[in-house]
Parts: sequence; C-alpha cells; structure tokens
Amino acid sequence: MKTFTCVAGHGYLYIPSSCTRLGNEAGVDSCPECAILEPLSSWPNLGSAPVSRSGPCGYNARDSIDYNQPTSNWGTGPVASYTAGHETEVHWCVDHNGDHGGMFSYHICQD
Repeated sequence: MKTFTCVAGHGYLYIPSSCTRLGNEAGVDSCPECAILEPLSSWPNLGSAPVSRSGPCGYNARDSIDYNQPTSNWGTGPVASYTAGHETEVHWCVDHNGDHGGMFSYHICQD
C-alpha cells in the first residue's frame, strides 16, 4: 500500500488529457492547474470553501476559460475510452507551489 503526504498544491489530469491540459497545449490556458474560482475567499479556512462552483469541468478565472463550454480546443469528443471492470492507469501533474491548500476536486464530464 502506498502512503501519501498531505501538501498544499495544484494539479490536473495529464493522461488521459483533461480539458485544462488541452487548453494549455492550445496556448489559451496559462495555468492548467488553476481551474478554480480565484481568489479563494475562504483562505485559510479551506473547509468553508463553496464546492461545485466551477461546474463539472471547471472554470479558470485567471484566463476566463469556462471548460463547461466545448470549443475546438477541447470537448468535441472523448479523449479516451474504457471498458467496465478493467484497470485504468491515469497520470496527474501535481505542482508544489499552490497557494490555497490544494482543494483537489475531480469530476467526469458528462459531455
């Protein structure tokens, strides 16, 4: 069993490609790990932060990108397909310099 250390940071799904990774690779998202509404008004009391305020796919307030709205850069089709019951390997890009204590929240978009 692996153990993990609690850290303050940002991150995003790298494999399969998340919308934020695709937005970054398209040159429109300067911070793919920032798909939250900033500034985080509840800092340092992270337990009181409102949740689900960015929609299921996220919103990057820094670059005004609403990942809930598909564009030619993301959201036009599946980036990966899986079979029920099979193990799936995913990769996360985690950055150590987060300024808001993490608050990781990952969702599977319905579209």
